[in-house]
Amino acid sequence: MAQSNARRVTNLILIGVMATVVVIGFLLQTRSIESRTKKPPAEVTTAAPGEEPALPIQVPSEKPTQPTTFTTGKDLSSQLWKTVVYVGLILAAILVGARIIKRYGGERFKQASSPDIRILGRRYISPKQSIVMVKVRHKELLLGITDHSIRLLYDFTPEEEERNGTEFA
Repeated sequence: MAQSNARRVTNLILIGVMATVVVIGFLLQTRSIESRTKKPPAEVTTAAPGEEPALPIQVPSEKPTQPTTFTTGKDLSSQLWKTVVYVGLILAAILVGARIIKRYGGERFKQASSPDIRILGRRYISPKQSIVMVKVRHKELLLGITDHSIRLLYDFTPEEEERNGTEFA
């Protein structure tokens, strides 16, 4: 139960960090789009009242649009600082998320999800064959693992427990 709660907390924190990064990116993108957009030109028709409107004529906006140029001086340095700050915030969010995962969910990634099953050791015989020592509740089992099968090689359960469990008085 404690692992499932830790898993939920880890997942919620990851979702929060990802959502924060997405929101920051979205805000940055919309700000840059808003600053670049200009008012559309006004449309004027030449039709008299009561007549069918003719094709609209586009009138240029009050300010003529100028071609985009590279910024210099204060504009460039302020944009550079904004970029550095935003990248720093994103890196800080990633580092905080990694630290939280390491603290609360690190063990989950190392072991199997079930506390009743633990891998005690593994020895590779070949690239696709290995021998694994596994503890399942109170039993220690030696398993042979290949690409196509898993076989029980030896059961290290004490004999007293086997006798007590199999006798039917």
